[in-house]
Amino acid sequence: MQVYADEIKADFDNSKCLNVKESFYLALALSLDSLAVGFGSSLCNINYMEVLMLCFVIGMLCVSLGVYLGRKFSQKVHLELSWLSGVLLILLAIIRVLK
Repeated sequence: MQVYADEIKADFDNSKCLNVKESFYLALALSLDSLAVGFGSSLCNINYMEVLMLCFVIGMLCVSLGVYLGRKFSQKVHLELSWLSGVLLILLAIIRVLK
């Protein structure tokens, strides 16, 4: 479960690169999570096609909304903001480390 909660723990030899054995353990942990979700969802009456379609539609809407808002913002500001995505990724990493 530690490997699932923090994928960096799957790198047993701290090489910053997952080998086949480490990848297997990470894949196993993620597969067990999917198995638990499938088991839990089978305990209640769920239409899986509706859930699948809803997740797809919401994901596509969020990505489309983000692209639209980003374009509108960049048209109004007229600044070079290509560095902003890197700053956001670094900020997310810092927040994750502090968590």
